[in-house]
Amino acid sequence: MTGWALCCQPAGLGDAETPSSGGRARVFILELTLKENCLDLRNTRVIDVAAEMREYGVQVDVHDPWVDAADVQNEYGLALVTTLELEA
Repeated sequence: MTGWALCCQPAGLGDAETPSSGGRARVFILELTLKENCLDLRNTRVIDVAAEMREYGVQVDVHDPWVDAADVQNEYGLALVTTLELEA
């Protein structure tokens, strides 16, 4: 599914000169688990989607208040964010 979702991405999505973001494209993913309000990380495809977006040069931030950030870091090498800092 990730290949389908990103196969049609606009040319230059991750380029440093993306005008809409003032720089590199950025995505904020608000759920890591497969089901909402659930601690279960099994079968989540968010990790695959985030990895593929990073291959295109997109900055990906992930937030999920339900999961243990240490477990996510150990299992997937992904650091969850607790706040989103926007550039002016």
